[in-house]
Amino acid sequence: MTLPAIQSEPAPGPIPEPRVVHNVEIALGYILRLGVAISILLVVIGTCVSFVRHRHDYIFTSYPLEAPANDREAKTASRPLGAEEFPHTIRGLVEALQDLKGRGFVVLGLLVLLATPVVSVATAIIAFSLQKDRAFTIIAGIVLFILCVSFFLGRAEGVDISATSRPATAPAPATQK
Repeated sequence: MTLPAIQSEPAPGPIPEPRVVHNVEIALGYILRLGVAISILLVVIGTCVSFVRHRHDYIFTSYPLEAPANDREAKTASRPLGAEEFPHTIRGLVEALQDLKGRGFVVLGLLVLLATPVVSVATAIIAFSLQKDRAFTIIAGIVLFILCVSFFLGRAEGVDISATSRPATAPAPATQK
């Protein structure tokens, strides 16, 4: 018994050449590797600069800190010395880099690490649109949109995490008379 031959129709639209697809994959791989390498380099440089130039900002102890006496002490006790100098804005980052503070380099390295997949997806959109591949251009556009929305929704400026990271204290036992 022989099976009838199945005739397939060609895919709609132009089919990209395997060489072009391979080149796009290579380019995206280089972008990801370069972004991670630059990020690692900036974080290592920032860490070294912090330890060399700002040694006084770090306290290393082998014993537990004393319990804070009130809420104000609790908020400051959970932060390392000098934590308020860590750049949280673009202006703070630029000032930290101009002053050659290690924390600025670390933050810049983390921002490069966050931007790497965004640049990769944007490059994929350009490559897919040049190949006239509408389906993958739309999919990559949706991924880029989700990445950008997640950055804006994940922004938690002004949130005091020290209040949520402290363990709840038990109520004081009632005294008997």
